[in-house]
Amino acid sequence: MSAEKILDYDKLVEAYNFNLDATLRGFQAAEGMLETWVPDEDLVRSLMNLVEAAQLCGNNSVSVRIGNQTLVNCPLDTLKNKLGSLGEVAVTNKKNSATFTISKLQETASFRSVRPIYQQKLRARFANRQYQRPLKVSDNLVPQRAVEERFSLAWLVQPDKHVITDAVFDGPPRGPMLAALDCLCEILIGLPVQEARDHAIVRLESSLRDPSQRHAISGIVLPRNADPMFRLPSILVNRLFKDYQTSTGYREVMNFYDPGPKSSWAALSPSEREQRVAAAVAAQRSALGIEPEDVHIVECKFPYAATVRFGDRLSIPAKRKLALAIERVVRQQCDPRLEIFCEERKDLSKLRRVIEKANP
Repeated sequence: MSAEKILDYDKLVEAYNFNLDATLRGFQAAEGMLETWVPDEDLVRSLMNLVEAAQLCGNNSVSVRIGNQTLVNCPLDTLKNKLGSLGEVAVTNKKNSATFTISKLQETASFRSVRPIYQQKLRARFANRQYQRPLKVSDNLVPQRAVEERFSLAWLVQPDKHVITDAVFDGPPRGPMLAALDCLCEILIGLPVQEARDHAIVRLESSLRDPSQRHAISGIVLPRNADPMFRLPSILVNRLFKDYQTSTGYREVMNFYDPGPKSSWAALSPSEREQRVAAAVAAQRSALGIEPEDVHIVECKFPYAATVRFGDRLSIPAKRKLALAIERVVRQQCDPRLEIFCEERKDLSKLRRVIEKANP
């Protein structure tokens, strides 16, 4: 199918129903790619099936026009977000219809082996890879490389501090692993080698999650159960760490590594940090599903912590869930080290407080 051709969704559904009633045969669509497509009463599911049919037939893009009457119970943003799991989506609105153009179908198809919660960030990273290049080798630094399944990961370590100063990768030209390794290289740079071995893959898994989606794993999510994709990066990092031990005689120690807040964030006054946290939460109020009175930023006395007070309207389970959501927001918008603490509730019983003071 040519990229310029626009499929009329409503006419396709009408033709399908006519074939069922009149010919009692399979759907004879004008486009061969639609021979396997079956319309669904659910518009989102029906459109996704249509795009997947185009994808399976080798098309790299497809455009579909849908009448406003068909779209009346399906918001454009909802449909766009769902179709976004299959490719890049552009929407053109006209008086009586909207046209959806979904491109990069084949590139996206290579990411379907990964859980949906990681696909969006992997695809974005794939288009903006930075670390598929040679190491920046210099004197007095230890270069090492590990290879597994045609993928390689290399790092450069400052031996007196055991800190990684550069990291690069290489591998086959397509697929989500290139994006995952590119993210991993960015995470590795600046880490001590032991922290890299202990937590780099944990950091990778966390950085690739789409916070708007619920994880398929219930309970504690670890790289080993999150997705098979994380197995290979884990092997490569562990191999590099063991090679570093062998070549330098490095011995493991208790790992108390904490990157701490960024210097720019720590340099702010408590009131400035409080204002920035409040602004970050206010900007995401709609996404968090809260009202202005639901959350109050009490203080940001320490650069690693923000204390909040929740309104009485929220239940205890809702407060717990919201605290985690706010922490994700402020870590993205303010500082990656920032933690959210709930304000301590004072004992309202005056008598009990008097007794406690009398009997310390």
